[in-house]
Amino acid sequence: MAYTIRTATIDDIPALAELHCQGWKDSYVDLVPQDYLDGLTPEEFAEKWKKWMPDDISTALIAEDENGNPAGFSMFGSLQTPVPGQSSIRPIYSAELYAIYLGKDHWGKGLAQMFFKETAAALKDQKHYSMALWVVGGNKRACKFYEKMGGQRIGKKVVEIGGRNVKEACFGWRDTSNLLK
Repeated sequence: MAYTIRTATIDDIPALAELHCQGWKDSYVDLVPQDYLDGLTPEEFAEKWKKWMPDDISTALIAEDENGNPAGFSMFGSLQTPVPGQSSIRPIYSAELYAIYLGKDHWGKGLAQMFFKETAAALKDQKHYSMALWVVGGNKRACKFYEKMGGQRIGKKVVEIGGRNVKEACFGWRDTSNLLK
C-alpha cells in the first residue's frame, strides 16, 4: 500500500482525533481498564488537539493511504517528559515522540517505519538529533517495534490511567540519524 505523509494542519483535527481515540482502544486492551477505553470519544481528543495544534513546540504528521483516507499520525517536539537519569544541564535527549498511532488496518505495512524516518527528518530540521518516547510497558507489539527501530530502554515509571497504575517504559535514540537511512 502506498502512503503519503505530510504535516498536519488544524483542518486535520477530526481525523487526528479519530485516529488517536481508536488507537488507544486498539492498543491498550487488557492494559488499561476497559471501561476507561469504552468511555473515550473522538470529541474529547479533538478538544485536546485544538490545544496542541497551535503549540509551536510540537509538530504532527499525518499519513493518508492511496485513497486519501487517514491512516496514522505522529506528534513530536522538544522533550517534555523527563527521562530518568538525564541531567537538565547537559541533556542526552532533546526531543520526544509524544504519540504515534496507526489505524489497525495499517499495522505491519511499513507505515510506522515511514513515520520514524519522517519524524527524525523533521526533528533534524528543528536541530534535534536525539529522541525519547514513553510507551505503556505491556504494549509488547509497540515495545518490540521500538527495539527493532534501534531504541534502547532507558527508564520506567508508573502512571495512573483510568484508576489503575500502569507501568510505562521509556525508549531512547541518542542519535536519530540512523533512522534517516
